[in-house]
Amino acid sequence: MFLAVIAGSELAGIVGLIFAIPALAMMRVVYDFLGARLRTRDRRRSPAAAAPPTPGRSGTADPDPRPELPIPPGAPPAPVPR
Repeated sequence: MFLAVIAGSELAGIVGLIFAIPALAMMRVVYDFLGARLRTRDRRRSPAAAAPPTPGRSGTADPDPRPELPIPPGAPPAPVPR
């Protein structure tokens, strides 16, 4: 961070000194965002993630532990899964 202040002051004087830290912070946020985005995209495209789940002891791949509840009349429709 100290180097950003020195570089900013050398390049743009007082204005560069003042804006060096916010500019470095913005670049860090963008870097972290893009890094996380690329890591999740790679994980979604990996062959292990695309493989079908293996069945468990009960013979089902992923049992839903939640019981089915009756839908009351006049309830809004369920959201569409993605």
